[in-house]
Amino acid sequence: MLDGVKSSPCDDSKKLFISTYSFQTPPMVIVGIVVYVATPKGICFESSLGRARWI
Repeated sequence: MLDGVKSSPCDDSKKLFISTYSFQTPPMVIVGIVVYVATPKGICFESSLGRARWI
């Protein structure tokens, strides 16, 4: 788990998610791939650096 990243429930019933984690760090944006198994309600990861988005 990335430091400073907290998880929160999301409205989604899917179990497996692949998301792009964008770090809004000027002047460049770093995009990584995060693969994890979510809870029945889904999981969102968010921190001060950016937010994980479902794709």
